[in-house]
Amino acid sequence: MRKKKHKYYNPADARALFRELRGYEREGTQLFLDGYPCGTEDIVNACMFAEEQVYMRDFISDDKEKIKRINFVKVDQK
Repeated sequence: MRKKKHKYYNPADARALFRELRGYEREGTQLFLDGYPCGTEDIVNACMFAEEQVYMRDFISDDKEKIKRINFVKVDQK
């Protein structure tokens, strides 16, 4: 039987990610999780408590290189 891996949750990492994403939101950047609009807290929870999965960031910018949207996309690890 395969034992489930549990991702180590580091509160300092969670706070850092929260502050980073909050800053993007204040600048007007839209945040998405697996294609759906999502808030900072939901994304932090998904990234910190994800078991056997990782989220990759996909940055979308405008013509002036300003980040307009960040997509967090689940990446399957096998």
